[in-house]
Amino acid sequence: MALGVSLTGCVNFYSDYYRQANGMDVTAIKANRAAPPPEDPIVERVAPPVTPEQQTAFFYGYAKRGYSLLGYSSFHTTRSTINDQLAVKQAKELQADLVAIYNPRYTGSTTQTETRTVPVSSTTTDVENESKTKGPRGTTKTTDKTSVTTTVTATELVNVSYDHYMYGASYFVRQKPGLGILMRDLDDNERKALQTNKGIHILVVVNDSPAFHADILVDDVILTMNGQAVIPADFRALVAAAAGQNVTLQIVRNGKKLTKTIPLPAAAPPPSAGA
Repeated sequence: MALGVSLTGCVNFYSDYYRQANGMDVTAIKANRAAPPPEDPIVERVAPPVTPEQQTAFFYGYAKRGYSLLGYSSFHTTRSTINDQLAVKQAKELQADLVAIYNPRYTGSTTQTETRTVPVSSTTTDVENESKTKGPRGTTKTTDKTSVTTTVTATELVNVSYDHYMYGASYFVRQKPGLGILMRDLDDNERKALQTNKGIHILVVVNDSPAFHADILVDDVILTMNGQAVIPADFRALVAAAAGQNVTLQIVRNGKKLTKTIPLPAAAPPPSAGA
């Protein structure tokens, strides 16, 4: 059953339900940030990525803009609106450059039985109140009337329906690019077609990066760097070691081999932060 939460006082469920992104080295990401943490992060409202395909497209979209994911918040509540500043507060705690806040997503409703006190009957009685006041001219009698209402109540069980909503946010840090790509290992079909276990498949090319300006494209396969066969586990370290130098890449695109010579920036990212 969805967890219902109440945002009162100083409670912030964007921080209480924060999770670090799987497989991400937060220390390395922060060490490679493009600029010092901002006083106020960029805030973007986005549709929640629900399916695996939507989640991949969401992550790749920010990677293309040069952002690495620190982590995310995700929780359910019966409230249809929550102050965005709670997510912004968590972003500041994380020193994030950007927070993408998901639009609330309706996930269904639940009905539960609750005890309620309800009125059964009421009786109103008029009461006369008489008072006497002594004065220089004698005693003055005053009469006023008040109404007293007596209500009889009973306790009964009622069914109450609650709508549930999912809330979430993702937190990003903008990175200094090395080569400027996001990659994966070759799959079995690619290895068979290329007749090698070595090489990397490019998933994302970061805008305005060395790879972008060299016209490296998504789905290119990098086979060698400076004549050395590319082993996926070692590629980030190779890029970091070549900071400030020109590197020559042999690429396969649509079955054809190409050669690209690319100048890398002087400050390449640490090995675990991306290539």
